[in-house]
Order: sequence, then C-alpha cells, then structure tokens
Amino acid sequence: MLSFINKIISFLYPNYCQKCDTLLTESDPKVFCQTCWEEIPVIRGTVCRKCYKPVITPKGLCRDCRQVKRFSYDKIRILALYQGIFKEAIHLYKYQKRWSMAVDFFRLLSTHIDKSYIEEHDMIVPVPLSREKRLIRGFSQTLLICRFLSKYYQVSLEPKMLFKSRETPSQSTLPKKERLKNILGSIAFNRKNIPKIKGKKVLLFDDVYTTGATIRECSRVLKEHGARRVNVLALARSV
Repeated sequence: MLSFINKIISFLYPNYCQKCDTLLTESDPKVFCQTCWEEIPVIRGTVCRKCYKPVITPKGLCRDCRQVKRFSYDKIRILALYQGIFKEAIHLYKYQKRWSMAVDFFRLLSTHIDKSYIEEHDMIVPVPLSREKRLIRGFSQTLLICRFLSKYYQVSLEPKMLFKSRETPSQSTLPKKERLKNILGSIAFNRKNIPKIKGKKVLLFDDVYTTGATIRECSRVLKEHGARRVNVLALARSV
C-alpha cells in the first residue's frame, strides 16, 4: 500500500536531478540522477595511510602527516573527495534535511569500501553531534548512516559511547591551526560503557575529514577508556 502511495506522489510531484534537471526514476538516487551521481570523485590510487590524501610519493605518509608526532587512530578509509557533486550532496543532506539521502551514501560505502574493513570491528561509533546542532538539523547525519552500516554488516552500533561535553564553534569556520585547540577536551566518554569497549576494535565514523582534529580527539578518548584499536571510516575528505 505504501509503495502504491509513493508512486502516486511521484507521479503528481515528480522529482528532478539537482544538477541536470533530468526526471528521476525509482532506480536513481534520491536527489541526483545516476549519470550525475557517477561523477562522485571516489578516491583511488596511492593515498596517505593516515589521512587518505591522494599522494604521488610511495613513502606512506603525506607531508602534513609526517609532522604529526602520534596518531590516536590506527587505520583510515575515506570514500571520496569533498568537492563537486559530492560536496553539494553532503550539504543537501546535512543542512536541508534530505534525510533520505542516507541510503545513497550507505550504498556508495558498501560498493567502494572493502567489506572486510567494516566487518572486522566489534562496534561502530559515530562522531557525536552537539545537542544544539542536532536540534537545529533535526537529526544526526553520522548516526543515520551508521544505522544502515550496522544492520547490513551486522556490527553493533554504539551511538551513546561518545558525546559532546561542551558546545564549540564549527570546525569548518576555523583556520587549520585552531581546529585541534577548539575540539580538545570537548569529546567525552559515557563511563557506563567502559565494560563494553574494553579490549574492543572500534570503527569510528564521520561524514567529512578536514584536518583530522575531530577524529584524533574521538580516537584518543576511545583508547583512553579501553578500546584496543580504533579505525576510521569517513564519507569525504577536503582537498
């Protein structure tokens, strides 16, 4: 019955691709047509093993990461570059409440990220969203995608493992040198979950990797409270 109603709604109020204005079909992603969606700049080739930045050097680390004394996370995988149609898609999802796009992002992750990388973990932990931002947006963009990942890969989801202990200015508004200082001490651990995390392998999920300050702070907190390993998965990285 619901499917029939959806078809009627689609007929009366057709959706068009956000980029090329092509009429969307049921098989297309929620906001863009399949042709435009395939323009997403998926990261391939040689990458820095700590920030997933595409690099030419085979040394393993990019210039920026060679300056970092210690990383609190172990491995990282990032789907695509934060530019073009993918940047537009993430903005629509986060700031215009296009919740249904979560399934499109999940499908991209399940297609391009190696299955074993996700399945090897004991739990998935989303990077926490502040209470203020959650009230403004009406949802947590990371948690929604994590629900799909958890169900599909049969990995436990722990959405209350981490939380924001204080409000901070948006990382995207700050210069690179200020971001780590801004986020430091703002991520807290729910101590009721110490028995759950002790000795476990955690997959930390975020939407956009910029300088890595947020995931380094989250990983540090998780390991301080007993996580054996923390690996990272993100939708996009800035360029």
